[in-house]
Amino acid sequence: DMIKGLRKKDQGAKGTNAEQLIRYLIVKFRYNASYGEAREMVNNNIYLRNFSKFSWFKKVPQRRALNELANKIGPQTIKALNQLLIEAAKNLNLIKGEEIRFDTTVCETNIHYPTDNRLLWDVVKTVTTMMIQLKTDKPWIGAFPNRTRRIQKLSQKIFRSAKKKTKRFKTHYREAIRVTKEVLNRASNQLEKISCTSILDMIQIEIIKDHIEIGNKIIDQAERRVFKGEKVKASEKIYSIYERHTECIVRGKAGKNVEFGRKILLTETKGGVITQYDVLKGNPKDDNLLENILKTHKDLFDVYPSKTAGDRGFYSKGNEQLLQEKNILNGIPKKGYKNKKQKEWEKSKIFKQNQKFRNGIEGRISVLKNKYGMN
Repeated sequence: DMIKGLRKKDQGAKGTNAEQLIRYLIVKFRYNASYGEAREMVNNNIYLRNFSKFSWFKKVPQRRALNELANKIGPQTIKALNQLLIEAAKNLNLIKGEEIRFDTTVCETNIHYPTDNRLLWDVVKTVTTMMIQLKTDKPWIGAFPNRTRRIQKLSQKIFRSAKKKTKRFKTHYREAIRVTKEVLNRASNQLEKISCTSILDMIQIEIIKDHIEIGNKIIDQAERRVFKGEKVKASEKIYSIYERHTECIVRGKAGKNVEFGRKILLTETKGGVITQYDVLKGNPKDDNLLENILKTHKDLFDVYPSKTAGDRGFYSKGNEQLLQEKNILNGIPKKGYKNKKQKEWEKSKIFKQNQKFRNGIEGRISVLKNKYGMN
């Protein structure tokens, strides 16, 4: 990961190696510091410098260099590092994997509420800004119209007319789409006149073309929804032109029925070690995840857990039968109607202790989000 993007991988001065970077990141997350703060801590503290294995005869690399290296680490590498930590914990008998608890949460992306008119505004604003920047380096491509104020006013009119349910709602939408099409077509025509002379030009042009493509998808989405009355599927919708991975997650939580981001699955052992994590695609039901949780746990520890603990979202008749077949204590409360036997079981001391154990993962999620910035 660290040598990605280098033209000559075997030449140049010796830089930060993988072990130094990982140890530096451990310091950063251990003390909940920013990249700059972590760099100063490592640079000025004898213990942390020795731990991070940076030479005393050289300066610690600057914050920007360390940040760029950290951003190169891909998700597969992070997952592999987590697996190595789990193996080390197993070998040291720190975790046994006998009891597990699991839960899902949503990591929300930092976006405004995704209405079509605001997305049209974002497209026009972004493409116009990039084309004006391109024009400063290449003035011969001609002037580019600035329609950002026009689309902003139209977006505000759409919001007000939608709120008051006036007849001019569709008229404003039609004009907003016309302005967006004008900007995207003008940008496409001007990009055709440019011949790439450097790698930076190619990258800049590809980014603009990507925004033009996403802009055309947003126009199609708005036309289908507003003028044709179609219900666009959640999987086909675009929620942000900047955070493309954003998905609509409906969980029915009080005060927050809909969240925009990605759904995360976490599984933790009794020792407090997260043995499984997964960024889920879409909004799968929790009860569909249990079988894969048990399968992954068996691959890690060679045996199934003796106890499981989860909330009622993970309950289904199929999961209840699965746990009985594997001789695993079922610590998942039942949804809906409960017979006398089920009520007695959920009032038993063993089940209540299991639910107290389950509550720990709620705290773990809270710490990861509030202290360690899981987002």
